[in-house]
Amino acid sequence: MSEQRESPDELQEHWQRQNAPEENIDMTVEQVLEQDRKYQASARRSDVLAAVGALVFLPLLLLASATGKWPEVRAGYGLMAVGCGITAVALWLYHRLNRHAPGRDLTVRDHLEQSVAFLERQATLLRTSTLWCGLPLFLGVLLFGAGIWIHMSKLVGALFAGGSLLPLIGSWHMNNGRKMRQIAQRRTRAEDLLRRLA
Repeated sequence: MSEQRESPDELQEHWQRQNAPEENIDMTVEQVLEQDRKYQASARRSDVLAAVGALVFLPLLLLASATGKWPEVRAGYGLMAVGCGITAVALWLYHRLNRHAPGRDLTVRDHLEQSVAFLERQATLLRTSTLWCGLPLFLGVLLFGAGIWIHMSKLVGALFAGGSLLPLIGSWHMNNGRKMRQIAQRRTRAEDLLRRLA
């Protein structure tokens, strides 16, 4: 009990000496830059797969919208086709506009700033994707269920609409939430490094 307690300022100085961020910042920056390159490549692959999937389903949905038995079902297929088409075009435009990948001749600070800007644009794309892509898909499934409800059986229509919409919306929300958390973590880390480099 004879030991004196350190003041908060002394504790902070002790912690800073122990962690020595100045010595490790170069290694941390290199790790973040490498992780950023891998993340951008992974995000690009994921978006290409989503666009290809949308393009595969687009002609099938258009064909179904032209040959559907009831008007509500045809409209539902048409809305789903619109959602798939918008998804493919939006992902293509997004990557075309963001094609200026960070070059090798940029400073570390410039690369981190570009990375933060890229993550902001990706977060905006994810936040708005429910409106321009999800909404037509969700409404299309709902209309398809309404067609079954009206022309076949109310029970089957309700089961189809509920059984399709709930998992679709749930998985959409969980996937977007997971991606938004990843973006927020990467952005926080890059902004923290920018503050340390200032």
